Amino acid sequence: MPDQASQTFTGVQKAPNGQNLVLTVDGTLDTFGFYNTNIIELYSRLEASDKQCNYYNSGVGTRTTKPNSAWKWITQNVDNAFDLPVARNFEKVILAAYRWLSERYKPGDRIFLFGFSRGAYQMRVLAAMIAKVGLMQGGNEEQIPLCVGNLTPLTPTLTARRAFKLYKTKDNERIACRFKDTFCMKDVGVHFLGVWDAVSSVGLVGNKILPMVDEWEHIGIFRHALALDERRVRFIPECVMRKKHRDKTNKPINFDKETIKISTASGERIEVVRLKEVWFAGSHSDVCVGGGNLPNDGLNLESAPLLWMVNEAAIAGLLLTQSTVEWKVRDLETAKPHRSLHSFWWALECLPLHRQSRSSRSETSHW
Repeated sequence: MPDQASQTFTGVQKAPNGQNLVLTVDGTLDTFGFYNTNIIELYSRLEASDKQCNYYNSGVGTRTTKPNSAWKWITQNVDNAFDLPVARNFEKVILAAYRWLSERYKPGDRIFLFGFSRGAYQMRVLAAMIAKVGLMQGGNEEQIPLCVGNLTPLTPTLTARRAFKLYKTKDNERIACRFKDTFCMKDVGVHFLGVWDAVSSVGLVGNKILPMVDEWEHIGIFRHALALDERRVRFIPECVMRKKHRDKTNKPINFDKETIKISTASGERIEVVRLKEVWFAGSHSDVCVGGGNLPNDGLNLESAPLLWMVNEAAIAGLLLTQSTVEWKVRDLETAKPHRSLHSFWWALECLPLHRQSRSSRSETSHW
């Protein structure tokens, strides 16, 4: 009897002429420079061709446009500074990625999502949003009137923001299903989701738990690199395997036996494990070369998670250019994890800030 996971996922595309649509979203305050995150390093290795189209977003708390006046510069910096602790623009990143996908997706394409830290959580939200409310057809964002189920017509336009609002509303599966059937493309799913140390603390003073983010059945292949030496409570990762997942017969799921068949670049059909969560030595920033720790010029503590993720994604069909990095195994023997719990972060540990976490799909604990 097929398991629940295989029945739920429908997004693996088999069309030989399909395109890879690759979306990468960085963490907080991460931009291009001499010390880059694994997201930027991955993006620099992506092949750009008629077979693969790539997207990058610098994530929460970064400035992407140059201000044309002193007042604009002030307001933009205030907005970015405010965005760091509360993640006010959390949804904007998700909606921008959603619009990019809706304008480019065609039947037969494969969707790859990558993210680090808060960007990792945003990519998990995007995958869940596509699973629940679907991916809108390109060109419809400003044209289709919205009147779904018992919802009051809100405006004469249909936008990605309306779809996100429908996604994050709980206990509305019937309306979400009608929305998906009416306005969205059929059988769209995320082929590969690769994230580094996903955390739900999208702001320093709060966190978000959104529908289906802690689930995995709607994702074809899921890879999660985790920081073994992170101690900050605000950076507790959102793991999948620690949740209580059961199959249709109410038996615990053996993730090693959850496999899926995919096509390689040569056309060969192979079977791969759908879900892997692997712990790497280092703190939160070590796992993604973030935090200005080391230049990206060789094999080190930080680049091991990148190498693992690149290999897993390549097996799943991601197209990459040839790497010029000189890998030196001896560097792994001398590197040490960076201490993340210090100064400012110690103060946050003492503050009585609430955080939500789930031990199962039906239970939410607050602490």
